[in-house]
Amino acid sequence: MKEMIRFSRIVLVINLLLLSDIICAQTPNEIVGKLMNEQKMFELREQHEQLKEQLTPMINYFAQSMLAESFNNPESGIIAIDTLLNNEIYQQQLGLDNIAYLIYLKSGFLETLFRYKESSEMLESFLTQTKDLPINQDLRTNCTVSLRINKVIGAYPSTRINRPQKDVEIDLFVEEAGKGTALNIPCEINGRNAIMCFDTGNPKYSLVTKEFANTHNIIAIIDSIPMQGVGSGFAKIGIADSLKIGDIACYNSLFYIVDKISPIDSISIDAVLGSEILNSIGEIQLFPSEKKIIFPVTQTESTLSEYNLIMNNRHLFIRLNQNSDNILMHFDTGSSLSNMSKNYFEQNKDSIEKVALKDSIRLAGYGGVSYQLGYKIPKLSFAIDNIHFEMDNISVYTESVLSQWKENGCLGADFVQKFEQVIINYKKMFIEVK
Repeated sequence: MKEMIRFSRIVLVINLLLLSDIICAQTPNEIVGKLMNEQKMFELREQHEQLKEQLTPMINYFAQSMLAESFNNPESGIIAIDTLLNNEIYQQQLGLDNIAYLIYLKSGFLETLFRYKESSEMLESFLTQTKDLPINQDLRTNCTVSLRINKVIGAYPSTRINRPQKDVEIDLFVEEAGKGTALNIPCEINGRNAIMCFDTGNPKYSLVTKEFANTHNIIAIIDSIPMQGVGSGFAKIGIADSLKIGDIACYNSLFYIVDKISPIDSISIDAVLGSEILNSIGEIQLFPSEKKIIFPVTQTESTLSEYNLIMNNRHLFIRLNQNSDNILMHFDTGSSLSNMSKNYFEQNKDSIEKVALKDSIRLAGYGGVSYQLGYKIPKLSFAIDNIHFEMDNISVYTESVLSQWKENGCLGADFVQKFEQVIINYKKMFIEVK
């Protein structure tokens, strides 16, 4: 199994400072505008809820669209963006780059809802109308790539999830993976049995090797898609008539197809479940010691004092408490071992160097294997709400790995095994442990 696999995050240059002319000296707009610029989304949600009645409409709707991405509410995001884009006054206030950003954001919302044809039509119209206008090149490139993909996918029947009106329970295979653990589940693809890695860090389509795709009759429909993991390369996108997880059926399911996924030691990977499907199911309950997963028909009412999960470019991040401070961790069950990031090292360098041993860290997944020097801390303590736990012998990176956001590290499969039950709720955006 792999240490980690992560697709490249799309880097958007969001020039929200263009909003400064409108923000002026109004205190509520200043507060919310600053949090938008800094992408402090938990704080933005709190302040927006308190101040939304005092905000100028354009700032209010722009904040709503950003919050919709962070807290996985595509329907409300589409409404907020349409309100902005259908108003000529708001368009003038926004400027072209912010409009391009909103178009791209809406495209992502439509993809989440499997409305690929609608997304491609919107992107094509926008790119045609602005072909001679100066738009941030990253935004234009990202819109162009999305158009190419969504135009092809939109010609096929939409992805559709069918599930019974009862809890669905399946096996969870907890297996050794190098120095850590892999979480695997049984599936059925086009009528053939398969084992797939349960990977919350795989943010979109499922991922399979070319050999696996051929064996399970996953048909390639798009080629030459840039992809980045440990290394970089190109993938194809394929489609399967059906993917079944227990009694849950996903029709017209999409897959990235790559030549290979680099293994950890002698353990190889052929298939990784995409969180696009987990998101559609809504809630997952892991029981590591009982080696089972339940997909409940009725979602859990959280007992947390506040919701703790956020999304950025479809990656999940959980807010933990450490020594009375909030820290942000990428939640990636496809990583066999948890680790701390370069950000964490730089913020705690002196204390780490006093207690930690130098260590060689191995990273494997899509695109190859890499090594870097880092540190290993004997023990770190964390808390989720009032539940305290410790991670032992946790590695600390001193260099950036893959494409990182603001996280202080990654919680992997070994984190999940700390608890009797882990509830992951994509709809209400929380993780609760027991």
